[in-house]
Amino acid sequence: MKKKYTILSIFCCLFFVNAQKKTATPSTNDNTGIVPSVAPESKSNQYSNNKILTTEDIVITEDIKPITGKEKVLSDAFIIYKNDGTVVSYDLESKKQKWEYKFTDGSKEKMRNGFNIENGILYVASSKKQLVALNVNDGSAYWKNDIGLEDITRRYATNGQFLPISKSLIFLPTFNKNLYAFNKTTGQHIWNYQMQFEFNQYSPAVTDAYLIVPNAPWVYCFETQTGKALWQRGFKDRPMYTLPKIDDERAYVADEIDMVYALNLKNNANIDWEFKLGEKESKIGETMILNNGILYFATSSGLSAKKKANVYALDSKSGKSLWKTEIEEFGKIKSLQQFENTIIGFAEGEKNFMFVVDSKNGKAKTVLQPKENAISNVVKYSQNSVAFLTRNYFMIYDFTKNTFEEQALNINDPEKSRFDVYMEIIRKK
Repeated sequence: MKKKYTILSIFCCLFFVNAQKKTATPSTNDNTGIVPSVAPESKSNQYSNNKILTTEDIVITEDIKPITGKEKVLSDAFIIYKNDGTVVSYDLESKKQKWEYKFTDGSKEKMRNGFNIENGILYVASSKKQLVALNVNDGSAYWKNDIGLEDITRRYATNGQFLPISKSLIFLPTFNKNLYAFNKTTGQHIWNYQMQFEFNQYSPAVTDAYLIVPNAPWVYCFETQTGKALWQRGFKDRPMYTLPKIDDERAYVADEIDMVYALNLKNNANIDWEFKLGEKESKIGETMILNNGILYFATSSGLSAKKKANVYALDSKSGKSLWKTEIEEFGKIKSLQQFENTIIGFAEGEKNFMFVVDSKNGKAKTVLQPKENAISNVVKYSQNSVAFLTRNYFMIYDFTKNTFEEQALNINDPEKSRFDVYMEIIRKK
């Protein structure tokens, strides 16, 4: 095994911690797009504003075994990221455990992190300081990155990250203010950029050309492959705590209060349209879906006397509302996903409430309810069915027949957890 230190040696790092020049912090109050500060150009990580990494943000890569490019899924399985911070794989048919991976940085919970799978490789970050590439068939590691030399004493340093991939790069923002790009094959640190705040609570949205990431009241835009900062837009005192979406023309973002925005990627973050939510509606969170020119999302009205939630569909080019469906009796939608022409969601209450909406017209369907609360996201199981986890079952829901199939499975998740488990199904190719 080899360990590689990025940018500078630790010796240099320790001596130059305070050597970096600081630039004036731009104001968020003008609500306009600006060009962020950029360090002088160099051959390596040339557009970074934070090239002299410290003990807090330096990256150490451990080479364990090479990725050949011929990796593939050998058998059907489902993989979960548990609330206690472990990654576990099960055989899809028998539900027997195949392997388990535990981080070595002291992580004891996963927070809101998920993982990403591509070509038989699983990429996952801990809630502390590690990022690893695993073989989906046996859980063995190809490479491991440690971000920073210091132990993380806070509860978490990485939260809400799903590690999007574009071409050869994989992306991770952390609570040390940096957005990192790594080579997905080697783990090598390719570029980084230090944003203004540490509150990187949502994963970036990427195309091969553009990367968008919210950072408290800011939204940043970068060239995906180079890390060149193109613009950042401030939204005054409105935290942009929503998982963003992106297409070739616009970035779709929302604040945690009552506004949704479409930002023009090529015109310095010009607001192409904005949409104001209804009275006492807020907290879109991770529910945004962008598909075939339609932006779907859910809102919550938990502060009102009558708790309710709404699902919206907007035309992504104009921001025009296509339909709005009210979900009664429950105050917060925790999960919203689309499968074909069906949107499936869970609203949180004393008991989790499952709902199904036709994505073409917004019509809500009457559905049966699972016998136990869902504790995971929903994933595609077959052409007409989806799967999710409860505390004691692997649940399969056929949305054409409105029926459930319950398969016994106890993953030993904490009793009070809700939607804390992230799951993906992989199939042999």
